[in-house]
Amino acid sequence: MNCKYCGSSLSMEDRVCPYCGRTNEQAAQHIKDMDKYHGAFTTTQRNVYGVVWRYKAVSVRMILFTVLVLLIVGVTLVSDNLYSIQRRIRQSDARQREREYTALLDTYLEEENFQAFKAFTEAHSINSYSVDAFYSYSEVQWACSNYIRVYEGILEMAYPCDNSNIGNTMRSMLDALDGFYNALDSDTTYRECTVAEEERNSKALAAMEQNVERLFVSYIGLTPEEATGLRSMTQTGRERVIFDRWEESNEAE
Repeated sequence: MNCKYCGSSLSMEDRVCPYCGRTNEQAAQHIKDMDKYHGAFTTTQRNVYGVVWRYKAVSVRMILFTVLVLLIVGVTLVSDNLYSIQRRIRQSDARQREREYTALLDTYLEEENFQAFKAFTEAHSINSYSVDAFYSYSEVQWACSNYIRVYEGILEMAYPCDNSNIGNTMRSMLDALDGFYNALDSDTTYRECTVAEEERNSKALAAMEQNVERLFVSYIGLTPEEATGLRSMTQTGRERVIFDRWEESNEAE
């Protein structure tokens, strides 16, 4: 292409003639089209990059979320399996050390150390239904579990913390008391016990019941007669008596 004014050689990209300085009218439309094309290309490129980065960010988040979910599931399964394995190991150990463990449990019951009895059975996964060697302790275990909850509930009512909710404490304690009396009135063993085992259980249950009555008298303010009569009351009746005496005791202080 030549300049129409001076005849010098020009290219399609030259906006003006480098020799005479006149506008290269022949290349003007081409240059205009190229500028438009370049602008459109730049805009499209920017949009494409934006979309790619957005999808990339979403993909990364999805990958991280998936990995996190898999980790949580994996940890949960491992924890459950680990607990199950540890529990089976403790139960196997309890079977192998039956004589040693039964002697220790009998000592706890004889000494009326029911907290130690419960703690030991839990620590060694001694379940009277899954470990046959300890089936004779079933009703004592049931009663003892509720007995501890009653014991703790009475003490919390007597000596509440600043943030204690007495209503919740009383409801929880009454539920445990109901469970405790149900255990006293029901035979939860699924096999016959020996005479010695029945005597041992009866003595332990009677001691727990007496301790519960003493706790209500000493810490809540029930009369001995009221404490003895709790077992034959409905839960509503128990709640009324216990709350009234607890309220009177707090007003007296």
